[in-house]
Amino acid sequence: MAVLYFSPKLREKLKIISKENGIATELLKLEAKEITPNLTFIDIDNTDNNYLTFIPFDRACVVIDNFYGYNGHFIFKNHLSIDASDNIWQNRNLRGVVPIFTEGRSKLRVGKLIRKIFELKYSVNEIENFVNIYKANVENIKEELKLVSSSDIRKWYRRHTHSEGYGTLSNSCMNDRDQYFDIYVKNPEVCRMLILTEDDKLLARALVWKLDKSKSGKEYYMDRVYSIDDFHVQKLVKYAREQKWLTYNSPEYGYFGKNDPEDYKMSVKVKKIKYDRYPYLDTFRRYDRKKGILYGDNCDRKGGIILNSTCGGYTKGISLIGKAWYDIGYFLRKIRNK
Repeated sequence: MAVLYFSPKLREKLKIISKENGIATELLKLEAKEITPNLTFIDIDNTDNNYLTFIPFDRACVVIDNFYGYNGHFIFKNHLSIDASDNIWQNRNLRGVVPIFTEGRSKLRVGKLIRKIFELKYSVNEIENFVNIYKANVENIKEELKLVSSSDIRKWYRRHTHSEGYGTLSNSCMNDRDQYFDIYVKNPEVCRMLILTEDDKLLARALVWKLDKSKSGKEYYMDRVYSIDDFHVQKLVKYAREQKWLTYNSPEYGYFGKNDPEDYKMSVKVKKIKYDRYPYLDTFRRYDRKKGILYGDNCDRKGGIILNSTCGGYTKGISLIGKAWYDIGYFLRKIRNK
């Protein structure tokens, strides 16, 4: 049997993650307790957030025994205190401190290490969700999160600005179609874009709208996130939550939490000018050109135009008179079919 310990840095990350993930909660409960896998003193891998580092428990015993003598080995095998473990980590680069966190370490992918500790307790999807949340909360100093607007929105839809990889970002239907983006570019007061970059290459993006109206009472709404990897989505969602924005994506449930965007009765007011072409919109697809309002629904029986084309066009909605005729026709068809 081994005794499990975490570095203070990893423990703090797990505390944050535990607010939305049960695996993190269970890991925290296990610290300073016996586990079956031969590993302990788990720490963040500062070179690659796909991995965690550790030292085999039996090797840790030998190192402590050699460093402090038998007495130290005996104390460790009978549960070293978490404070003592933290002291080793905090002074890990000083001479005279047992090199548990600096020498003889191995590493495993985050998901594989979780599987070793819990065996079959959690499903593949549950572990994957933990991994994504973990990676979203581990800092990468090369990554930068920022809001852009106007012509910069066009820039980050161009494929040559994207990082290599697949995911929803590379598959976006509006990549390299930025000639249709006037409704974004000419409305910087209500339309911006949150981007995550690394070495000036795009990892993820999401439009951010200032709402004219919303049942939620929120002022801003972050639209669907397009990303190279799933954990990038959660980095943007984490930022949006800190800003108290309404979001399309949710780590727990997929898109928009348990609700549909239409449930929030959202709208955005844009400039009432002529836009020659339109992009495909994920949320605000219905546009009333006379009022200059984008609505968060896709109902073509409420008038306006439906922005559901990837080629700059749109579908005409049904006017109120047209809707009335449609309803009459529907009613007559029902009577006839009885």
